[in-house]
Amino acid sequence: GMQIVSLIAQEDRDRVMANIQQGRESITEHTMLHKDGTRIVVEAHGRPLAPGSARRHTAVREITVRKQAEEQMRLLSGVVEAASNGIVITDREGKILWVNPAFTKLTGYTAAEAVGQNPRVLKSGQHPPEFYRNMWETVLRGEVWHGELINKRKDGSLYSEEMTITPIRWAGEAISRFIAIKQDITDRKRSEEALRDSEVRYRTLFNSIDAGFCIIEMIFDAQGKPADYRFLEVNGAFEKQTGLHDAQGKLMRDLAPAHEAHWFEIYGKIAL
Repeated sequence: GMQIVSLIAQEDRDRVMANIQQGRESITEHTMLHKDGTRIVVEAHGRPLAPGSARRHTAVREITVRKQAEEQMRLLSGVVEAASNGIVITDREGKILWVNPAFTKLTGYTAAEAVGQNPRVLKSGQHPPEFYRNMWETVLRGEVWHGELINKRKDGSLYSEEMTITPIRWAGEAISRFIAIKQDITDRKRSEEALRDSEVRYRTLFNSIDAGFCIIEMIFDAQGKPADYRFLEVNGAFEKQTGLHDAQGKLMRDLAPAHEAHWFEIYGKIAL
C-alpha cells in the first residue's frame, strides 16, 4: 500500500517516476531508502504487465557493493592515468597489456604502439644478457625486482630509469601479470656524473698545484667562541712546505708553535 516514490531517494525521484509514467520497459539505476535509513543502490528492471496496462512489474536488485567497487576502480584508474611515473602491465610472457600516459611521455611509444609489444623494444644494448636474466628470474620467483637501467626511446635516444617490477597473483594462483613502475632519472644521473667529473678535476688540481693548500673547519668552545681549527684536507705541496705529513684530522693548536698562539684569537675575530 505504500507509494513507491517514498522509497526512492529525493535526487532520483523525478527520473524514476518519469520512466514509470512512460509505460515502457526500462532499466534504471537509482538510490533507494532502506527502512533503517541507510541508502542502497539498486538496479530496477520494470515493464507493464500487459500493453497499455496501468500495472507494472519491477524486479529490483541491490548493486551497492558493485557500484562501490566500480567507483574504487574509477578512482584507481584515474590515479594510475594521472601518475607521473610510467606504468606498464604485462602478462607472464612479457607481452605489454597496458601503459599509462606517463609511459608515452617517457618512451615516445603511444599506448596503441606499445600494447602487444614486448618491453625488449626499449633495450638499449647497454646491459649484458645476465642483467635481464637476473631480472626475469627474480620476478618469476614471485619476488619484487628493483634497479636502475638504461633504455632507448622510440626516437633512439637513451635515458636512465629506476624501475620496480611487481609480480601479481590472482587469488593465490600462479603469477599472471607483472606491473612495472618507471621513474625517469636521466637528469639525476647526469648531475651525478657532472659532480663526479667536477670532483676529479678538483682533486687533480688540489693535489697537483705547487701552492700549499689546506681546508680547515673552525672549532667553537662552550661559549660559542672560536677556539681552534681542525685540518680537513691538505695537499702534497702543503706537506712538503710544512713538513707536516700527518696534519689531516688534527687541531691546528696542537701543531702550531706556542709563541704563535695569539693568531687563533685574531683569526677567530676575522672569521666572525
